[in-house]
Amino acid sequence: MEYKAYHDIRYDKQPNMKKLFQNLETVIEKSRSTRACNMLAEFNQVQDKKEGSQSEAAKYYQISAEQGDMLGVHWMGVFYHLAFGVGKDIPKAIEYLKRAAKEGNGQSCYQLAIIHLNEEGYIDVPKAYHYFEKALLTGVSFFDEFHGLFKQHQDTLSPIFLEKKQPNTLIQKDNKTEVLNLHEAYVSEMKSSFSAALGKDRLYQRAVGFMQDQQIWMVGVLARYFVKHALHFDHTDFMKALKQDVNPILGELGAWVLTNMVNRQREKGKTEKKKQAQVALDLVKNFLENGFDHLSLEKKYHFINKFSPKKLPALAEKRSSLPHLYSWIHYAPIQWFDHLKKLEEELKTAEERKKNADLVKKCSFCTAPESDLRKHKVCSACKSAFYCTTDCQKYDWQKKHKGECKELAAKAAAAAKKTGK
Repeated sequence: MEYKAYHDIRYDKQPNMKKLFQNLETVIEKSRSTRACNMLAEFNQVQDKKEGSQSEAAKYYQISAEQGDMLGVHWMGVFYHLAFGVGKDIPKAIEYLKRAAKEGNGQSCYQLAIIHLNEEGYIDVPKAYHYFEKALLTGVSFFDEFHGLFKQHQDTLSPIFLEKKQPNTLIQKDNKTEVLNLHEAYVSEMKSSFSAALGKDRLYQRAVGFMQDQQIWMVGVLARYFVKHALHFDHTDFMKALKQDVNPILGELGAWVLTNMVNRQREKGKTEKKKQAQVALDLVKNFLENGFDHLSLEKKYHFINKFSPKKLPALAEKRSSLPHLYSWIHYAPIQWFDHLKKLEEELKTAEERKKNADLVKKCSFCTAPESDLRKHKVCSACKSAFYCTTDCQKYDWQKKHKGECKELAAKAAAAAKKTGK
């Protein structure tokens, strides 16, 4: 009943919402399913103008939070802060939000920053700055607001910023303008790297490219899940986690978050945690370069993953023993499933074309295979290079094709002349 309800909500063009939610209520009564709780809570949350909907949203998120589900924990923190469906209670809000922030939820970090900037009796600018920075490093995109906070409280925050970043000795630390410019450069670097990573994921239609702003917490949460748990799975569980749980991590934005994690642990001097984050980052980079084929080979995976059960049996974990998986399949928007179907069709097409390798055309820049769904364009000059997008063609031209195009065109012309075509 539960999974049929999820299927109908996602795929039915005109689902019977009343019946679906009655079914989910029955599921909650019998099993207290956190996923069903979160779905009903979200529905009531967006219907907040209806009488009783706010308290209903709080009721279901509370059931979810009591079982340790991070999504329920986050929203109960927000609700206690904003007095949404429950009475305002700042200590409770901070308690819930800290729990969610610890698991990588960037939105919870941002909410904590708001509390420590605005709530009387809890104002603490250094704490707010700490949580705001943590939020940005996991995908929250209020970069200008963050720099504005530093500018407004520069006297208080400059020593914290300078101690953490250890700038070049040429920087005059007593010069407010120089320090402000240094902070602006730091924020601009974060903004540029975030935009570049997200843009590349959208260009290649990876999971993060289909995320909505309110789902951005998934990146930080899944990065932490990847480092904290998935590295300690056996090979079978690890491959399940890659294909079902952590799709947003297997992209440029996931690599960006893991890079931030490595840098943060280095700053804190936590060598072991830095090593784990670095191994996770290396795995993502290997996936981006070589795909699932590389990691699906068990020997390859265990060679890369220094924290696998074969290397460190004492740290071994089973995926089935975890109370919450935060699987991307549970939270992905409908566009992702449409994209997944296309990918499956492309894979089938590629499998069929393996029988005749001459028919398979790969992008000369990113090596993406051609399929019936995605036809490659050929370079009009040399007729030898193929591209899946105009961006790939532009980047390849800048990188190498500009220097070889004329030579390839001459070879093609000579071959055509030789064959009499």
